[in-house]
Amino acid sequence: MSKDEGRPSRENVWLQAWLVVARAEGAHKPNIATSWADACLTAFDARFPDKKES
Repeated sequence: MSKDEGRPSRENVWLQAWLVVARAEGAHKPNIATSWADACLTAFDARFPDKKES
């Protein structure tokens, strides 16, 4: 078993954040979800620098 097994990929982190925001009440424009997903990925990269792709 690899140490990364079961952990979210950067792509999955972004996609899940986008979907949660897009489904939220009041998120009527896709760019709102995109902005939040980008911010979540930035926070993910800061917390898990070993996951950041080169």
